[in-house]
Amino acid sequence: MGKDLTNEAKKYLGKDETIISSYKGQYFATEKRILIPNHRHGFEDFSYKHITSIKYEKYARKPLIILGILFIIIGMITSFASVSAFAALFILGIVFIVLAFVFKLNFYLIRTSGGEDFKIPGSKQQSKTEEFIKSIREHID
Repeated sequence: MGKDLTNEAKKYLGKDETIISSYKGQYFATEKRILIPNHRHGFEDFSYKHITSIKYEKYARKPLIILGILFIIIGMITSFASVSAFAALFILGIVFIVLAFVFKLNFYLIRTSGGEDFKIPGSKQQSKTEEFIKSIREHID
């Protein structure tokens, strides 16, 4: 988990605006908008009226798939020298590919009318993520 940015987020609040919900100490919802950390310059904010959709998504971990495919290819190349090396690398490659699909990445994708997308990452405690997303959905017109 990253650094708690609550104090920095409070600097971006307007008059009579308060944080009504936060997630991981980095994502904040107020009565008017969402504040998302932008590592180049503080925060980006998105007004609820500009949010067009919120969608839950899960993806396989691409780096593990690529690593698995590389092990299989290397195994095929070394199969001329050693059948046991091929078998070991092939099995290892398959294991990495299976792990990529078993331990998927999950997040909420929030789309805006301006065509911007931003992601709220999931967590092991999915109920905390869902609670934050619920507070956002309650403010969308």
